[in-house]
This record gives sequence, C-alpha cells and structure tokens, in this order.
Amino acid sequence: MSSRIIAKRYTKALIIEALIQNKLARINEELKAFVFLYNNYRSDFYKLMSNPVFIYIEKKRFILSVVKRYSMSDLLKNFLLVLIKRNRIYLLPLIKNEYIKDMDNINGKIRVKIIISKVLTKAIFTKLILKLKILLGKQIIPEVSYNENILAGIKINIYGLVFDCTVKNQLNNFIKKLTR
Repeated sequence: MSSRIIAKRYTKALIIEALIQNKLARINEELKAFVFLYNNYRSDFYKLMSNPVFIYIEKKRFILSVVKRYSMSDLLKNFLLVLIKRNRIYLLPLIKNEYIKDMDNINGKIRVKIIISKVLTKAIFTKLILKLKILLGKQIIPEVSYNENILAGIKINIYGLVFDCTVKNQLNNFIKKLTR
C-alpha cells in the first residue's frame, strides 16, 4: 500500500476526532508546527525515530517533551504516539498536507496553484478567481507563482490536476494534430 493512501487513512481518523472535539483549526496549527520542527531537525529527529536502538519508551519520552514544551493538545499527542508505535512517523509531512486539503474541503475552500509568466492585472486576476469559484463551487485560495519559462498563458494546478493553457502547450497540441 502506498504511503499516500496510508497517510490519508491516518488523516481521516485525525480529522474525525478533531471535528468531534471541535479542534479542527487548533490541530491544523499544531500539526503544521510539529511538521516544521520535524523538517528542521529532520536529521536528529529522523535518526531517533528510525533507529531500532531507541525503544518505544525513549521515542515516547521525546515526543512528550516536545508536546509539553509547545503546549500541544492531547489529541495531537496521542496521534503522534500512535504513529511512533506503528512506525509511521515518517508520514507526518504527507498527513499534514492531507489534513490541510481535507480541512479546506470541510470549510468549502480549495487551494489552487496558479503559475504565470508575469504579474496579472488586478481585474484579470479577480476575473480568473471568480471563474474558478463558479466552476469549482468553492472559495478559492490562490497560490500564485511565477515562471519565466512560460512565454504566455497560464497553468492551473488543483491538487495535482493540471490545466495547461500556455502557448507552448497549445503549440505542442497543434503539432501533434498535424502529425497524426
């Protein structure tokens, strides 16, 4: 089973419990903070968690100290302890991404990555966001990035589904049609 599928299952369980305890936003912030710590101290953290020399009790003690130091909730503490016990702590970055995606979905939002070559005018950008909102039926959270390799046009990425409306892509499609 792929790591992404496993991460989705853990995320679903965490989301359900966070909804029951009315802590959806708090768990999101705590999870982001813990993953930030995990990524910044990954070498030491990873060595501790993946090394079989360190037993569960030592790993648990470390997690409890981090949770206490940063005043994290019991729900996240227990979740992290389950991950450690089942040797799934490496899934944390994937779980965080899935959690954000699921939380956005619950709140009627969707993150859209917009890749363009140059800054759009405010009117065009507003029109684009409005069209996406109508098309997707959700509030749009735009994440804009610039790519100077794009001569003209736009790429829109919605959780891995890419709409490539660049001139380069249009020309490639035209060439394919001509060579058939």
